[in-house]
Amino acid sequence: MEKKGENKRFDLKKLIVIAAVAVLIVATALAWFVYTSDPFNNSFGLSNFNTELDCYFMDNGTRINLSDITGVIDTDTKLINLSLDPDDDNYFANFHVDVKYKGKGHGYLRVKVVTEAKDSSGYATLTDSKIPYTLSAEYSDNQGNNQAAWYDNRNMDFCYYYATALSGNDSTLATLSVITGAQTTDIDSGFDAAYLLENNYTLSVAVSSDMVQINRYPQFWGINTLPWK
Repeated sequence: MEKKGENKRFDLKKLIVIAAVAVLIVATALAWFVYTSDPFNNSFGLSNFNTELDCYFMDNGTRINLSDITGVIDTDTKLINLSLDPDDDNYFANFHVDVKYKGKGHGYLRVKVVTEAKDSSGYATLTDSKIPYTLSAEYSDNQGNNQAAWYDNRNMDFCYYYATALSGNDSTLATLSVITGAQTTDIDSGFDAAYLLENNYTLSVAVSSDMVQINRYPQFWGINTLPWK
């Protein structure tokens, strides 16, 4: 692959700066996840609601489950490994996440996604909240509040928020698609999958979800205002 010269060196410096700023926050965000029995929380109860995550890969319309891919779950950290090679089953641009929920009443839902990159020596030179994931429905600033779409608040807390209240059903799980893949480059964050692959970087991801009653997000989420408002 052809090297990109000065521009790529600048991109790498930009990634390292991002890592330096975010490392303390992300280390805390990852702490709850490492050394657990599962790569993501299968069931998480909060308030009157329960959520479940379904993480998998889609390759030309074919679903590939995590259990179908040898080594996709890191033995030590239990994180989901995402490949930068388009020929691999766990290619990061094919990564999908669905969230299922049920409960009593109306609630707000969010999904936390924390992505980590390491160089060939295993040193985490990038822990970036702005990997360019593709959303099933993306919040638009010019369409007002209460949209049936995902609001990207990762700069603040690594979370996507569903920007409207949902009605839970106590007996049946409803399903929402969240991530439907990823872009290979993102100018704003400096992310460039081809460059990372060429320089032997690896990616891994942690995912969690939770849902709270519409009047209880300040207590459970520690925020006074919903991010999209």
